[in-house]
Amino acid sequence: MPVKVQRLIHDFEAILGWPYSSPGTNDHRGIDCSGAFVRAYRLQGDSIYHGSNTIYRHHCREVGTTSGKTLIPGMAVFKRRLDGNEPAKYRNDGIGNMYHIGLVCGVNPLRIIHATTPVAKADAVLGQWSHYGLLSAVGYDSTAEDTQTPDDAAPYPLAMVIANSGKVVRMRAEPSTSCRTWWNVPIGSIVQVIESKPPGWMQIEYNGRRAFMMDAYLLSAELQPADVPEPEPDAPPVVLPEPPPDLEQYGKVIAQRGDTVKMRVVPSQTCATWWNVPVGATVRIISSTLRDWHKISYNGRTGYMLREFIEPQ
Repeated sequence: MPVKVQRLIHDFEAILGWPYSSPGTNDHRGIDCSGAFVRAYRLQGDSIYHGSNTIYRHHCREVGTTSGKTLIPGMAVFKRRLDGNEPAKYRNDGIGNMYHIGLVCGVNPLRIIHATTPVAKADAVLGQWSHYGLLSAVGYDSTAEDTQTPDDAAPYPLAMVIANSGKVVRMRAEPSTSCRTWWNVPIGSIVQVIESKPPGWMQIEYNGRRAFMMDAYLLSAELQPADVPEPEPDAPPVVLPEPPPDLEQYGKVIAQRGDTVKMRVVPSQTCATWWNVPVGATVRIISSTLRDWHKISYNGRTGYMLREFIEPQ
């Protein structure tokens, strides 16, 4: 079975930020450029030689210079030097030293992901990527099921990151609280849930990176990926001070038009799960710490309503 293009791209996206190490362990502890291909192939039950010179010469069905070539997702790209430092067995074949390899993960805009120092990153310009290779094992021309784009693929379910305190929750490289490699995800962020990893963990995707988060910090949200704005990991949500205990904790639902206002399961106008609360109803305000939203209780249910629709009593 051919290596699937979109799965290959997903697995390269997951290495972004991993430290460079050669030879590495091909995981979050350290990875090198051809090791990224070894890891991605292995995740699809296939294998490839660990070495960019050998990949170019023996694991590509078509190779050449990138000048004038139309790049496609899933294509390997290479940097070449004529320094004579290629493996001895290739020194006289006239090809040169293909010393670095990356994967084309997007073409408009260009996105080439590669493991380099100090960490794996994505390039947005062709630069020194002088050569390309169509990988022999990759199904560029296989069925629609194998080559579907992310828009065609069945979307992963979404969830919102929640916590009783703090501003961020850790997304770890391994499903363990002892894992020392993590990324902070702001509370309120929407993430994709890839799969359950018991006990108590979920593999998630956020900002192009796949990692793990304890399921206690994830609230299922019936959202559509196309409706969710891009996350901003460096801009944590604005948190307002808790109201003094002597303030009113009830409010009346108001609206300039319509008979009801939506109380949503998560504080997002793209959330597709809600309950209609009649205009004029009295609701209990549980919390007012999120900008633009009240957390409220009505008729035995708890949810979120925009502040503009609640008049404190």
